[in-house]
Formats: sequence, C-alpha cells, structure tokens
Amino acid sequence: MKITRFLFGCLFLAGLVLFPGKSAYASPESSTSISAKMTFQTLARARGRQVMSTVVGIVGFNGKDQPQQWMVLAADPKVPNLLHEFALRDGQIVAERHFSRQPDDDLPSIPLPFHRVIVDSNRAFAIAEAAARKTGIGFDVIHYQLRCRDLRNEPVWMLNLVDQFENTVGVMYLSAVTGETLRAVWHRPGTLEYTQANQNPNILNRIGRGLSSAGKSIGDTTKTIAQKATNKPSRQQVQRYQQQRTQSPTQYKPNIVRNSPASSQPRPRPFTPLR
Repeated sequence: MKITRFLFGCLFLAGLVLFPGKSAYASPESSTSISAKMTFQTLARARGRQVMSTVVGIVGFNGKDQPQQWMVLAADPKVPNLLHEFALRDGQIVAERHFSRQPDDDLPSIPLPFHRVIVDSNRAFAIAEAAARKTGIGFDVIHYQLRCRDLRNEPVWMLNLVDQFENTVGVMYLSAVTGETLRAVWHRPGTLEYTQANQNPNILNRIGRGLSSAGKSIGDTTKTIAQKATNKPSRQQVQRYQQQRTQSPTQYKPNIVRNSPASSQPRPRPFTPLR
C-alpha cells in the first residue's frame, strides 16, 4: 500500500485538532475555524500570491463543520520533486516543512485552478450533511481532501464521514466546480459493509484516528505528570522509609526501581508512540 506522505505529514502536529462531544449529525462548531478558500487567502497574504500557482492540495481533519487546522501542499517551482507543506490555523501559518517526493508516494501533482474552486469546504459540508440525512446515516466529523482529478483539471472534494466510534460511515466525491456528487459510498452501522470498510480504513480515516489518539495520549500524560508533581508522600511513608534506613545493610532492601542501565526494569514511557 502506498503511503501518502502529504497526509501523514499531519501527524507532526498531532494533538492540535481534538473535538470532544458526539452527536448523531455533526453541527457547526462555535470557533474561529475557517474554510479552505479562506485558508488559501491566508497563505497568499503570508507568502505572496505567486505561491498559489504551486498549490496542489489541501487536507483537514475532524471538521465540525470546518477543521480547526488545514494542511496545504505546494510544489517547488524551481526544484523538481521538492514539496512544501504549510499548517494553517486561526488565520495564520503555525508550522511548515519541506520534503522530497518519492517514486511510490501517492501525492497530488496538478496545481489547483483556484478560479474553478466554486464550492468551498463549508458548502461541501452542507451537501454531505444533506446526503447523510437523506440516507438516514448519522456522522460526527468529516475529513476533507481537495485535489485535482488525474488527467483532468477538475478540483474534487473527497469527504470521509466518520461516526462517534471513529469509523467511516460514508465517502463522498464532490466536484468543487459544480457541487455535483460524483460518487458516494455509504456504510450503515451494523451491516457487513460497515465492518469490512473499517477493518481496513482509508488513509484519511487512519490519520484522523491517529491525530485523535495522539492528542488523547498527550492529554493523559499531562494529567499524570501534574498528579505526580502535586502528590506528596504521607507521614507514614516517610516514617517507614526512615526506619528502613536505620536497619542493617543486609536487612534493608529498598523497593524503589531505579532507572539505571543495569536495572532489569524498562524505563517507563509517557505514552505509546503512533505506529
């Protein structure tokens, strides 16, 4: 299976897009989240309008209805196979990086024709929500991807609709020019199709799950560290330790596991890394 480096690049900012709360159908968030076209305008102001001719794609995860953060991919006009990735949030660039395209990377390569992107991400959400209601399938968030179709200069939205269990319930392809639904596949919970689709989830859903899991792990680790920093030993523990210290060396066996190279116990890990 090909690895889409553009999408996996989102993991280096894992934990920035967390959305607590669940509902049968997603509802707009009262936040400063902005649409994809507004994100493009932000990038143009920050890097100059000439960068827009090099943009080949954009992704956003866990949209309710809009993602809190967008990732924009742009090709380098001077260096072949060099790509630039920008993370934008709250109307500004919060991170960026560059990397080389590999032969087996499934990455967009056709520059987006912005004059043809009529359907913004907020309208794409409305179309997906209406289709889900008509089908009778509820969802919690949407993962977005916008890129051009192969061999055709037509920008297309790929929308991955995810339920409260982080499973895919629908995938829609919308024309960003007309809003027409090019393809829609639904997976009703409790059916064989739902189970099979989520045994091997698509790339957007895998990354969305990874971002959510990473953020939760980081949050749990922060709470644990805070608890350890505030927990003080009780008076009984102090007295017991002092009594052990007065015993003979042969009797004194501290029950403290030391994180030394010679210790047989592994060092504790703050959280399990993503795989």
